[in-house]
Amino acid sequence: MRDSSAQCAQERTQTVLFSQAQRLDTLSVRAAGPTCAQARITITLRRTTGALLWSEWAYWSAVDSARFPDEVTEPVSPEDMARTVESWVLVQQTSEAPAWPADIASLADLRIDEAQYATPLSRDAYERVRAANAPMICTPIGPEYGHCLVYDPETRRARVFYERGI
Repeated sequence: MRDSSAQCAQERTQTVLFSQAQRLDTLSVRAAGPTCAQARITITLRRTTGALLWSEWAYWSAVDSARFPDEVTEPVSPEDMARTVESWVLVQQTSEAPAWPADIASLADLRIDEAQYATPLSRDAYERVRAANAPMICTPIGPEYGHCLVYDPETRRARVFYERGI
């Protein structure tokens, strides 16, 4: 199987309602690297004006198997990388986030199907965002670990809403 950088360069761009109810933002997921197994996955979210809302990246190998890109691994095919780019980001509604029960002091104490959660928000702020049923963008950031982003109209920026890991 040939694993060249040209074959492994993949990109998916889509429009999403994120920062404004009537205007679509642009969400891009791009994979590039010397081989597919060493690819860096970059997520970029921009307003229709081109202004940057969020950008982050992770090495595919780190998310897939907690390995550094230069560690020996099985080859990754261009087809596998295309599927990865296609499914790297999940767009959901904040109402799909787990509820923060009143009897739990910290979201970090919540366990659902062995998953653990965390948020930088207070309980009131978290539940307010959750109740707004706003768009959120969820991405992996490590093996069995990810976070979801929301748009904060007060700061006019994207921010982490909550994190989930096992």
